[in-house]
Amino acid sequence: MPLVGTPWRVGSRVTEHLLLTMDFSSVETPTDLQPTTCKRSLDESAVHSADHDRDNECKKARCSSPCSDKYFILSAADGSSLSSISPFLLGKAVKVQAGSVADIRKLRNGTILVQTKDTKQADALQRLKKVGGTSIKVEAHRTLNYSKGVVKCKDLMFSSSEEIVKELRSQGVVACKNISVRSGAGERRNTSTFILTFHTTTVPKHIYVADYLRVPVSIYIPNPLRCFNCQKFGHTQLNCKGQKVCACCSTAGHDAKDCSNQLKCANCDGNHAAFSKECPSWQREKKVQQVKAESGVSFVEARKMVQSQAASRSGQSFAAAASTRVQPGKTQTSCVGTQTDLTWPDSQSEPAPLNTFEKSVQTEPISPTSPTGTDKLQTTPRPEASAAAPSRPYRKTDRNTTDGKDS
Repeated sequence: MPLVGTPWRVGSRVTEHLLLTMDFSSVETPTDLQPTTCKRSLDESAVHSADHDRDNECKKARCSSPCSDKYFILSAADGSSLSSISPFLLGKAVKVQAGSVADIRKLRNGTILVQTKDTKQADALQRLKKVGGTSIKVEAHRTLNYSKGVVKCKDLMFSSSEEIVKELRSQGVVACKNISVRSGAGERRNTSTFILTFHTTTVPKHIYVADYLRVPVSIYIPNPLRCFNCQKFGHTQLNCKGQKVCACCSTAGHDAKDCSNQLKCANCDGNHAAFSKECPSWQREKKVQQVKAESGVSFVEARKMVQSQAASRSGQSFAAAASTRVQPGKTQTSCVGTQTDLTWPDSQSEPAPLNTFEKSVQTEPISPTSPTGTDKLQTTPRPEASAAAPSRPYRKTDRNTTDGKDS
């Protein structure tokens, strides 16, 4: 006889109902026979221990995420370009090997970036070895498969980075860095703020430390990347092709360590250094980094989004905002037209009042013997409303007359 049980709690006593089922196919029984129900008492301590273990497993499963790569780079195994392969053939090879992927695009260096949907598709894509006689190398992207978050926990101040990574590896943590500050004596001291690197495309909302500390995680927004050689943003001095520029006075061929000139930014010409956080260019690049981290898009797409937002606030088009460089400290002038009550004819040395006309005017024909040969309006002033005024038919232009009614 099979036994089917479901634990439940009544007050402080834990019981389990067991449903007893019997097979009466071989005997005749009344049709109103009901199943028999009985109760069995269980050990309280064993149940509490099982519940505690189950809660811990749920916590770990809830905050941990699979450390699987989703972004892959396809390149030729011999280092050559993939341009020799037909794009139709390459697209069909990826689709046959892994199915319809989430996204696929060609990068500027000639390689192919593929975003998979799940782990099964990622494993299938990594088994791609050859396309059209060309050997293919499939590698996980170096940065897109990882994300960084910031946690603040005083209980971790005396723990080493190696210990934190070891204990939190099950939650996707692969690297840890403590934010240190310089004290008054010039020594570096650790703080309660840590930058954690997760082997996931998005950071979790929180992590569990020793199963009893629930620490929230915020998205890490890095500072803009600035070249120490030319002081421009977006690249490092290892890849710089420009000349050396001072970070303090923006003078070419000059070092900032020995600079005593007046401050001048190399990016916006403002009266501050190139590394100042008050620089409009630095703040704009910081916004790009924020959009990139929060939206999960590429650096180029994040820059376009920031430029589009700036253009919508200023009323300019996106093309104008992207091509125009605003220089702080420089005055921009423009011509505007305004309507005044003065006019300045060429024949007079001073401006004269401008004659205004009512809506209803009376004109007289122009004499053909006019010396100028051009049409001129000759107006007569409107008579004041009185009883002796001659009657005239109603016209639409007389709605706004002074007396407010037809004469």
